[in-house]
Amino acid sequence: MPFDVAGNFSRLHNWQDDRDAGIRILADRHDAEDDNFALGFNQTFLRTGAAPMTGDLNMNGNGIHTIEAGSAAVPGLTFELDVDTGLFQPAPDQLGVSVSGLQTALFTSASLNLIGKLAINAPTDIPSNFFLLGATAGIRMGSALDTATIDATDETGSAAFKAMSVNALGFSVSTGAAPQPALAINNQGEFGFNTLPVAGVIARFAYRGYDDVGMEIFRSSAVELGIHTFDRAGAAYRAIRHLAASHAWNIGGTPIMSLSDTGLLTTVGLVLIDAPADGNSLFRVLGVTAGLRIGTAPGIATIDAVDETGGVSYKPLSINATTISLAIEGTTKLLVNAAGAVVAGSGTINGSLLVDAPADGNNILRVLGATAGLRMGSSAGGIATIDAVDETGGLSYKSLDIVAASYDLKIGPTPATVIAIDINKLIGFNCAPTAGAIARFQNFNNNDAGLEIRRTAADIMSLMSYNRQAGAYTKLNYYGLTHAWHIGGVETMSLIQPSSQGILLLNRTAYAIGGGNGGQLQIGDGLGSAGLTIHASATGSNDIQLSRGTTGTLSYNGMIRYEQSVNVLSFWTNATSRVRIADTNISPSVDATYNLGAATFRWATVYASVGTINTSDEREKTDICPIPDAWLDAWGAVQYSRYKWIKTSDSKVWHVGVIAQRIVATFKAAGIDALELGLVKYDAWEFRSETTIDGTVEIPNSAGDRWGVNYAECSIMEAAYQRREIARLKALLHA
Repeated sequence: MPFDVAGNFSRLHNWQDDRDAGIRILADRHDAEDDNFALGFNQTFLRTGAAPMTGDLNMNGNGIHTIEAGSAAVPGLTFELDVDTGLFQPAPDQLGVSVSGLQTALFTSASLNLIGKLAINAPTDIPSNFFLLGATAGIRMGSALDTATIDATDETGSAAFKAMSVNALGFSVSTGAAPQPALAINNQGEFGFNTLPVAGVIARFAYRGYDDVGMEIFRSSAVELGIHTFDRAGAAYRAIRHLAASHAWNIGGTPIMSLSDTGLLTTVGLVLIDAPADGNSLFRVLGVTAGLRIGTAPGIATIDAVDETGGVSYKPLSINATTISLAIEGTTKLLVNAAGAVVAGSGTINGSLLVDAPADGNNILRVLGATAGLRMGSSAGGIATIDAVDETGGLSYKSLDIVAASYDLKIGPTPATVIAIDINKLIGFNCAPTAGAIARFQNFNNNDAGLEIRRTAADIMSLMSYNRQAGAYTKLNYYGLTHAWHIGGVETMSLIQPSSQGILLLNRTAYAIGGGNGGQLQIGDGLGSAGLTIHASATGSNDIQLSRGTTGTLSYNGMIRYEQSVNVLSFWTNATSRVRIADTNISPSVDATYNLGAATFRWATVYASVGTINTSDEREKTDICPIPDAWLDAWGAVQYSRYKWIKTSDSKVWHVGVIAQRIVATFKAAGIDALELGLVKYDAWEFRSETTIDGTVEIPNSAGDRWGVNYAECSIMEAAYQRREIARLKALLHA
């Protein structure tokens, strides 16, 4: 056997061993070795399929991959007895089953599709021949003796809580954890609801679990259909009989009421309508356009005139133990109480309502609601009163008293005056009117301090407060083009408008703003000789802040600060100092941090008497070494150009220099990234805009980019290049 148990090929002879052992290589030894090769080849499983298997294929735990997909007619995986029955793959992520060359089942990641019927033939009756289970419930099909069953089950498929049973005698549907029939139909088409069908009864209804009392629908003759209830003995004691031309109601076998096809209702005895709850439609008699509706509300009997639908009530009459009220279109017009008093609602009675009381009193006329009302009356002394009262008509909490010389409006359980108007049209709020005061305001029940509006002269209106001695101690006068503020009788501040602009005059030589350090704010003096002055003590710092936020939460965005101790003016943004102006220099507030200008905000021309000073301290540098020849070679290929600017004030003037993009391209051709050198600079920015305080756009800035060069470093590179070239020329000359 050329293969061992592990599947390894074994040779019979080794020609080198034979040579070393002095064994002659003869034909029989060659034939035996070649026969061993031939036997090994014959036992090999060929990938072309030319050699069929003669034994089981042992994969030793390995898989079989890339089997032919095949089709329903020619499956990719078949069996010994039938070449057109097996498995195939109609599409990716699908598996098909073929029988006799036809697809019978298709498996996908989402479903199983069967073509044809699914037959489950169990050897014995069991309730679980077939399951369809979901995450929390499912369907179970099975059989029990001669009955087929379909159950709704829990997610395990065990507990049935809704069942359907079918056999030769009928059909039933049961519900519940211990299923009881909810619907049953026998083979005669007779129904039972929560009970079994009864012969001769079309449908029988019973309360679940109690089949000794219920209702039946029956056909008593060829032209009569009936509905009756049955007692525990099964006897009918109430019935409705439906005939072709009438409906009849029987109780205890005796006809009580009938309704004919002409609309005639016939009753025996008294018609009693006893509703389980109050309602406005216990009885209705409707015509073509209107009708009458009789009903109840809690403790009230109502008779309404309604529209033809019986819905909208527009003239009701309400009767209870103490009152009779008449309403029109939903509003009470007339009410009569148990004492015989007649109370009119909105509208009039015979054109007017006259209530003539024999004596003064506060209950001559009352109109009361559920929680409040209105009471009209009179009191001695010629005072007419109108009170807002509680629902009893007793407690008055808002009143209006009217006499010949005044109106007095009062509020409170013990009413106190809140507004009073006298015959001279002077008004008092929480107090009586005061002579000479157009209006007087004071705190409730406190008349020793307040506010008055007066006309102190023909063209002067004054707003003044008064003290406990009734003397004015602060006052604001309005006259002509001037507003003047007085404190203690002295004019302290005035606002005038001599022309198109207002001038605020403070009658003090120095006016402190915010207190402390003797601060002073002066904005003009009306004479044109002063501008803006902000002053503080010599030991502090003076700030001008541009702030945002609501009162009490201000935070500044920009600030100008003058520091007295060092004589420095600084400019701040976002609570950080940016620029300092001292006696001998203008400098940034932080060393080597801020730029002068930006890619989108450039200076046009810089004028200076001397050049700039760049830091070149060896202590602040690293990686110091000679300039590589590769850099100098690349720089030598950079071309100088002349050019004109497109958008500048000197666009007609020729300039000379280098072009940033061309430097980058030249160095790139030499394999060097110029952006890693300090020769060129690239800036890009997004769209933004800055706005003024009034919201208008001040500096719009579209998105873009810009290239620049560092001429200082370019000059150093050019000098180094020239130095190297001169040195090379000298070497050639000396050679």
